[in-house]
Amino acid sequence: MVRSYITLIMLVLLATAAVGCGDGEQLQLDVQNALAKHTEMNNYRFSGSANLALERPDGDWSSNPLTAGILTMITNGQLSWEGIASVEPVRMELLLKLTPHSSSQAIDIPMLIKDNKMYLHIPAINEPEQYYEINLDQLSEMSSTDNPLSVKQLGNAGQLFSSIFQKIVSSVNPKRFEEITGKDADLRSINITLNQKHVEEAIDIWFTAVPEIMKQLNDAGYIQPKTEQAWEQKLSQANYRNWIERSDEITLNQPLTLLMKLDDEGYVRESHMKADITATDKKTTTKTWSVDVVNRYDDINQNPAFTQPIPTNVKPFSDILEFMSGKQNP
Repeated sequence: MVRSYITLIMLVLLATAAVGCGDGEQLQLDVQNALAKHTEMNNYRFSGSANLALERPDGDWSSNPLTAGILTMITNGQLSWEGIASVEPVRMELLLKLTPHSSSQAIDIPMLIKDNKMYLHIPAINEPEQYYEINLDQLSEMSSTDNPLSVKQLGNAGQLFSSIFQKIVSSVNPKRFEEITGKDADLRSINITLNQKHVEEAIDIWFTAVPEIMKQLNDAGYIQPKTEQAWEQKLSQANYRNWIERSDEITLNQPLTLLMKLDDEGYVRESHMKADITATDKKTTTKTWSVDVVNRYDDINQNPAFTQPIPTNVKPFSDILEFMSGKQNP
């Protein structure tokens, strides 16, 4: 359930990448080539931040207060992250900071992946310096899912990222691309923007691209088959026609934008996505979604050094699975 909702957040971000205004087939090709080079990133530093105000998860996502609280923080609040990753062998260090809305106190959640194990520290339920240890090979049995997280899946994340964005970017009108002069003199800045008059175009791209995206996510193991099936129903032709007919009920409170910065080697070094949308559904319920996400890559293929030691004070991940399902205390 947690991964399914996070996938929904990701799709909101992907939609931002699918729209814009401007002119230039060459710019579109440059972006496509930069996305393709993502598969050549073997090791790198990464960092970023996000301000999210998305629809609160429904009550049936979890009966556990902690789980519901974490979901709310992820989808409504400020996030920042920094870390190091390598593809072969698969290894990662990550420090995630969550700051809920109406709070100035950040919650630090460190995570490590090494030797087919993931280590996760959750301050609300772990003692200081204590981590949950997750053996990725055993995750299927513990979580009772059809396609659990695996080392192979993590290693192929770059290829999946490239494939998803390639499909979206290739479907955008080349006139939506514009090169701009930015503060980073050593980076090319290419902007994709969607204004209010392009709402129907965005709807068309969304309903065309997302079904294939969901299939790719299911095949790669990031979502469950039932999640893909649920999205198939949401993205039916009937719903598509309904949204096209009601496109005037969708308001862009500011233009949707995706700014991508490319370095001399052709890598996407930084992306900045913004979306602020208000829509009225068939029940005349008004909802607003706001997303502002920045992500950056540095030291690409320069073998940045890992620094975090492997935790020695660990608990089995089966404990947290049972706790998050409401079966026991942590």
